Amino acid sequence: MVRSFFILALTNTEIAGLLAIAGVITGSALNLFAQWRTERERRRSQTRSALRLVDLELVQTLRLIDLVLDQRQPVSSLADDLDTPTWQSCQVSLATGLKGDEWSSLREAYASIEALRGSLKSAERAGRLTDITREARGRIQKALDTIQSRDEKAAR
Repeated sequence: MVRSFFILALTNTEIAGLLAIAGVITGSALNLFAQWRTERERRRSQTRSALRLVDLELVQTLRLIDLVLDQRQPVSSLADDLDTPTWQSCQVSLATGLKGDEWSSLREAYASIEALRGSLKSAERAGRLTDITREARGRIQKALDTIQSRDEKAAR
């Protein structure tokens, strides 16, 4: 009874004011949700683009390493070909968009490439270089598998 009296006691102007406030609140909430979704999609798109570029860089590096491990090229030929400019430019997008294990896989792959590059520059003995090269290959392959798995999950 008290509730119906309260509603009846409101004037048309007061009701219109309350409806306007409710409309503003609803509009603000919808706008906030739309902005959140747009930002989320933008970040996903940046991560997806960065992953594709990093995937290409890792595949190219893996091919070079395979040539060396198959003894079609000397290990020293890798020294000039192990630059990773894509990784350098995409780290922020990847760090914010990847899960912890995905990020770790990529980080370890690139750390092994860096270790191989450092070993080549310090002219380590051939046996040690082969071990480091094999380790880099394994980590790169793991990172590529992680990227492929992520792509497969996103396609579903």
